[in-house]
Amino acid sequence: MSTQGQDGERNYPCRIEDGRFVLPCASLASVFDGNSSGRGRALYLEHLTNIKTLKPSRSFVVMRMGEHAKKGIILNCCPFCGERIDAPVLDATPTSNGGDHG
Repeated sequence: MSTQGQDGERNYPCRIEDGRFVLPCASLASVFDGNSSGRGRALYLEHLTNIKTLKPSRSFVVMRMGEHAKKGIILNCCPFCGERIDAPVLDATPTSNGGDHG
């Protein structure tokens, strides 16, 4: 289901690509703060990188606010379109050292 955005463009819901990457809807993407240092109060699209291949392994959306401003909270649903966006986190396969197979 898509909705009509403020500028007349269609706003498709968030999607998960390859079970590992969040593709945000236009509304969610419009509120991301580019600086994910943890010092502000905002939503961030975080990316994990496989250090062996130097390629992105997964992405997820983090909210940093109040007492959770430093570490943040990973969102499981988009606050705008309502789609589940937690698959990249739920499908993570830990290794013996707590890393990521991605």
